[in-house]
Amino acid sequence: MVIQRLEFKQKRQFDKSDLIRSELEKKGYILEDIKGGTRILDTNDNNLIYTVLL
Repeated sequence: MVIQRLEFKQKRQFDKSDLIRSELEKKGYILEDIKGGTRILDTNDNNLIYTVLL
C-alpha cells in the first residue's frame, strides 16, 4: 500500500520509501486504519500522531 497524501499535525520529513506501509512499520511506526485513511503513531515520541488521508 502506498500512501498518497500525508497531513501532519506536526512537521516531519518523509522520503518516498517511507510512503510504503511496510517501510513505515519497519521503522517502528504503528499504522492504524481509521475511517477515511490511516493514522500513523510514532512509537518513539507519543506526541507525534499523523493522520493520513487516502
